[in-house]
Amino acid sequence: TDVELTFTDQHTGVSGVIATAAGAPVFACYVVVFPADPALWAAGYRRVRHQRPATNGRFVIDDVPPGDYFLAVLPDLDPLSWNSPEMLGSLVERSTRVTLREGERKIQDLRVTGR
Repeated sequence: TDVELTFTDQHTGVSGVIATAAGAPVFACYVVVFPADPALWAAGYRRVRHQRPATNGRFVIDDVPPGDYFLAVLPDLDPLSWNSPEMLGSLVERSTRVTLREGERKIQDLRVTGR
């Protein structure tokens, strides 16, 4: 009881290229997407995701539910804590905020400095 199912043929996602300030692609890293609302950080795999970019720095994260998100770049991920609320909270200040609407495929390039 009290279950709501939503079906759609509209795919929502974010993609882009991770590069240095000089424009060189960065691929030895991870890009993390997570909701701007901390109450959704424990929502699981659909809303908190990560991916390694291709060797040209390009990443594609598809089928993320519509909403407000942060994108962060990390040099490495701890498999046990990368998606913990504490870890995600520490990423907010150095993240890029994006809003995804139903069926939107947003392009958001990311620049990294330093390591």
